This record gives sequence, structure tokens and C-alpha cells, in this order.
Amino acid sequence: MIDGHVVKNLREALGETQTAFANRFGVGQPTIFKWERDGIKTRFAATAMQKLLDDPEAKAAVKAKAKRDKAAAKAAQATA
Repeated sequence: MIDGHVVKNLREALGETQTAFANRFGVGQPTIFKWERDGIKTRFAATAMQKLLDDPEAKAAVKAKAKRDKAAAKAAQATA
């Protein structure tokens, strides 16, 4: 199973809407919503998502998003 937070973080890191992300997998936007809420439980979807997670561009995007999120959190703490 792939956790829903992983799905959402990857989608956001790639800068895609749920609809655009759904098009990558040939599913509808409601499916992406469910994946982000409940995680991915089917083998087919998990395999497709794992391939995307292994993609160098996706890995770089996730790392960049994590760095931005960390900087934003640090900035928020500094102003609090």
C-alpha cells in the first residue's frame, strides 16, 4: 500500500492538479482524491505509482518541495 500523503506530496511536488495527475494514470479526478485520502491499495495502481516515484524528475521535484516546505515552516516559526 502507498500512503495517501505520499500521493498528495508527489502530485503537489510535480505542480499538478488532481485532474492532470489522474490523466497520467488513466483514471478520473475522484480516484486521485480517494488515493490521497485513503492511500493506494490495488497492486496495479501501486505499481504505476512506484514507477513514478522511481522517476528521477519526480524524485527531484519531491526533494525540492520538501526543502521549500521546511523553509516555509522555519520562516513561520521565526515570525511566531
